[in-house]
Amino acid sequence: MTTHTIGTASRDYSTIQAWIDAAPATLVAEWRGQCYNDSEFLVTAAFIVLGSFTGHTTDATNRFILECATGQSFRDNASVQTNALRYNVSNGVAGRATGNYSHTIVVADSHVTVSGLQLSATDTANYGQAIAVNGAVNDIQASNCILEGSGPAFAVYMYDGAALGISTIKNCLIIAHNAAAGGLRLGNTSNAYFCTIISPSNVASTNNGILKQYAAGTIENCAVFGFTGFADAGAWGGSNNASDNTIAFGSANQASKTYANQFQQSSDAGSNHDFRLKSGSDCIDTGLTDSTNGAFDIANTARPSGSAYDIGAWEFVSVSYQYQLMGQIIF
Repeated sequence: MTTHTIGTASRDYSTIQAWIDAAPATLVAEWRGQCYNDSEFLVTAAFIVLGSFTGHTTDATNRFILECATGQSFRDNASVQTNALRYNVSNGVAGRATGNYSHTIVVADSHVTVSGLQLSATDTANYGQAIAVNGAVNDIQASNCILEGSGPAFAVYMYDGAALGISTIKNCLIIAHNAAAGGLRLGNTSNAYFCTIISPSNVASTNNGILKQYAAGTIENCAVFGFTGFADAGAWGGSNNASDNTIAFGSANQASKTYANQFQQSSDAGSNHDFRLKSGSDCIDTGLTDSTNGAFDIANTARPSGSAYDIGAWEFVSVSYQYQLMGQIIF
């Protein structure tokens, strides 16, 4: 395994792209980059992204891993339970792309893992995707991320080839800020677990929250709100999902629920959105137990904190529940 630091304060690499560019054409070990919240990773020019994974030979063992250094992620923040669940560079490692046709992270290599980052793409006219998987690649893994997109396509595009291995996204908040956008596009039989996928209530997307590319995969313990539909038609697997729309597959779903009853702040007006669950949410204690994909939530809270797992990325912790945080018992 080869580990490098990424940041602007005397790190090995000052940008994510420089770390990728330094990798050998054929990986013979994990190429691991650990980001520091020295400052916001930012690109402003058109057609430029924070990091483009392309042109490398990888495998399941010798893969790219882009993550946060210890204590640098928003989920490590001492106030993570009370911080609004949205992109905020003050809370941990964050990267933003603002130029036209600029995604934040583009993945055209197989076997890439992204974990613990906040990623935002703010191009509203063209693409503006937080993660854009591009081409017939496989085994793309994203977990514990805040992913905000502003383009009219999808906030996150997890595509892989029809005959290749699956990809997975879990414990992520995905926000589509464009009324024409879907939240998440999944590749061939790829899977989503414990994700909160949102079109803010003042945006009212005309698209579906989740769409497939080739065969449908599994959607489980996901909260999808603010879109025209939960997911497009197909033989989706999974259960224990929640939405303000009907859900045409699976069991133990919380369907056709009132959007306003679920989250702390569902409107992104003034950038005040906050997609932590609130008391009384239909997502609380209605999830399926799945310690493989959801033992800890996006805030690093152990599931369950109540009588059962919650649906979505955020595990609700009531004021009467005792938990350990930075060495202090909070009631």
